[in-house]
Amino acid sequence: MDNVENSNYSIEMLLTKLEEEKLLDAQGKQEIMASIPSLLQKNSSPWMIQALVALAAWWAAILFLIFAFGTRLIDGKDSMVIFGLLFSLAAIFLKRFLYIPAMKSSYIFVSQLALAASVAGQILLVMGFGAEVKTYTGICLFIIGLEVAMFFAYPDVIQRFASPIIVTGACLCLFSELKLLMLIHALIPALGIAAVYLWIEESWINTQKEALALKTLSYSIVVSMLGVLCLSAIQDFEFQRLFPIQYWWISSVCLSLLLLLLEHRILHSYGIQTLSSFYFFALGSTLVLAALCHNSPGIIGAILILVLGFSRGNGTLMGIALLAFGSFLFFYYYNLQSTLLQKSLILMGTGTTLLLLRAFFLYLFVKNREEQA
Repeated sequence: MDNVENSNYSIEMLLTKLEEEKLLDAQGKQEIMASIPSLLQKNSSPWMIQALVALAAWWAAILFLIFAFGTRLIDGKDSMVIFGLLFSLAAIFLKRFLYIPAMKSSYIFVSQLALAASVAGQILLVMGFGAEVKTYTGICLFIIGLEVAMFFAYPDVIQRFASPIIVTGACLCLFSELKLLMLIHALIPALGIAAVYLWIEESWINTQKEALALKTLSYSIVVSMLGVLCLSAIQDFEFQRLFPIQYWWISSVCLSLLLLLLEHRILHSYGIQTLSSFYFFALGSTLVLAALCHNSPGIIGAILILVLGFSRGNGTLMGIALLAFGSFLFFYYYNLQSTLLQKSLILMGTGTTLLLLRAFFLYLFVKNREEQA
């Protein structure tokens, strides 16, 4: 509570100073002060603990299902659906309506129990519904509907992170079943636009009541997009036969346009004019990169997230992007039809070019600042 009070006091002093200098009106000050509790909302556990809790919930659910099927406690599609509904509803009740601040330590156990029940319930529902409809398309549509419902009904960080990823995977399976794999080139830009919008509006999101849910959704969409882009790096013959995805340049073009728009917004936020040499050189370099990577949208997507993370000052987002960028770059050079010596020379040349571009960009940026001054 002391941290909240100290934060209120320091922020109020800052807002009062802005109001005195006519940079903020009274209504704006009131809105910001009202949003402070949401701005200070944090997840109670570090991400490592959350990951371990998720693994524990999966193991608990799997062991319970093995026991239930082994003892014939659950036998048949009807019992799977009934138990799945019961577990899912129990998980929602435990998570939403059983929080008692005075028993916070006990609530940690209840939260883990609810997550295990949620996982078991969703697995049983999918299995029961799948046994009933017996069509791949119906199962995929059911999974999408179930995960969307659980995202809103079950207020848990792990569930809300996993649901968009599962929905994306179900969409990919649905496209494959319906022989509409070209729709992947619509899914990737849609995920990219959603990711950019959510992170650009991060300041507004932090003032909302469901800030934690929206923030989790932002990370999940980024991971989903990069996960779909992994398909472009797989050149295995068997995989290509099962998923004959063509025309990856379409996704590359869409992501490149999105990257250009993001760069335009960032450059203008730094006061760089549209007709300046720095502006043209920055966007021109992006166009050259897009042309070189026209069949490797994963590289462009990773750079998009990297630029987005840099613009927001988000180290986690930049770390995810750098990991993805390194992976996509490795597969890009690995899949080149060249000798090992040629690939080595290309890597050396690329590294040297990037270092020179960095030095040149810094020079142009400093020069642009001096001209404006």
